[in-house]
Amino acid sequence: MESIRVAICDDEENIVDIMLSAVRTAFAKRGVSVEIETFTSAEPLWRSMKLRIFDLLFLDIEMPKIDGIEFGERLRRNNDRTEIVYVSAREDRVFDAFKVRPFDFIRKSNFLGDLSKVINNYLAVLESRKGGTVTVLSKSGIMNVPLSDVKYFEGYGKTQLIHLAGKKETINVNRSMEKLEEDLGPKGFIRIHKGILVNYRFISRILVSDVELTDGEVLPLSRRKVTAIKARYLELLRGGGSVIL
Repeated sequence: MESIRVAICDDEENIVDIMLSAVRTAFAKRGVSVEIETFTSAEPLWRSMKLRIFDLLFLDIEMPKIDGIEFGERLRRNNDRTEIVYVSAREDRVFDAFKVRPFDFIRKSNFLGDLSKVINNYLAVLESRKGGTVTVLSKSGIMNVPLSDVKYFEGYGKTQLIHLAGKKETINVNRSMEKLEEDLGPKGFIRIHKGILVNYRFISRILVSDVELTDGEVLPLSRRKVTAIKARYLELLRGGGSVIL
């Protein structure tokens, strides 16, 4: 496994030091290499994230100027897919954080115990994502696309469009939606509408008649199947390590 790039942000320097030591030790016990950077405010973290990619971010919710939830919203608006783990003594703000779909939460009152579970879940998710690609055959050649980059498939009949994260261009694929659902359903794709198969990792909210993605895009939702869609979404969230309250 490649080294995991981790960022830690908390406005209290002593807390940052404790988190740094605990996170480094937890990964080392599991034989995983990590590169860790620490921050005591959101502004330098934001500047750093413009220059490099972090896989995992441990983020305090209560911070001056820009709090952790506002910062998470900014990341998602920029389609940043860094996994966020909120660390806070404010358990009453957990629901506020759901809009950015964090990977998990850690209570400062039980940091070490919660950290161990979170890292176990995170490593399990990384393992499950290994080698996940969709191969597109066309007249121009063969293209391999990581499933983690696919937001959703859109279309009807035998031709579908692949929408990728951070890209305006789409890719044509000659495969029925039924066959795509059969092949990709076990890999975390949910058919939310007759012509839309979406990667659950990009879902921010499921509303009455729409699904909002992490980048703000809104897709139609089949009202007839909304109960089954929500159930499958929650099942995938639990499997990915999210805490459902």
